[in-house]
Amino acid sequence: MNKLKSIFGILIALFAFLVIIGIVIAVEVFALILLGFTYDSWQSFALFIIVFGIVEFILSSFMQNFVALKMQSHHAFHKFWGQLLISITLMLIAVNVMESISIPVMGAVIYAIITAVLYHIIDVVEKKNQKETDA
Repeated sequence: MNKLKSIFGILIALFAFLVIIGIVIAVEVFALILLGFTYDSWQSFALFIIVFGIVEFILSSFMQNFVALKMQSHHAFHKFWGQLLISITLMLIAVNVMESISIPVMGAVIYAIITAVLYHIIDVVEKKNQKETDA
């Protein structure tokens, strides 16, 4: 019975993770389109979203762990600015490397702010859920 509960728990956690990632990707795609992101084909758009999302997620995870280990206070402040810097940098690098996509610089900045706010909201929700389960 315990194995069944642990497997069920893992499946629920995996499903929740996939739902969160799906929501994040949907918001990011919607924001990109609203901000003037242009692309030559759906394949180049999908390639950009997948590569950008994976690299951004990896760098953000590393940055969040680094901030948690090195900073004594103001974790949310440092994480927000770190995420903002990562998003702007990756967006501008991707636009310069991939000739099939383009976005205005101001659109990239606004997108980076949206992404940083989105990661901040997810972090706040995770902390709230963690406090509820600890209590």
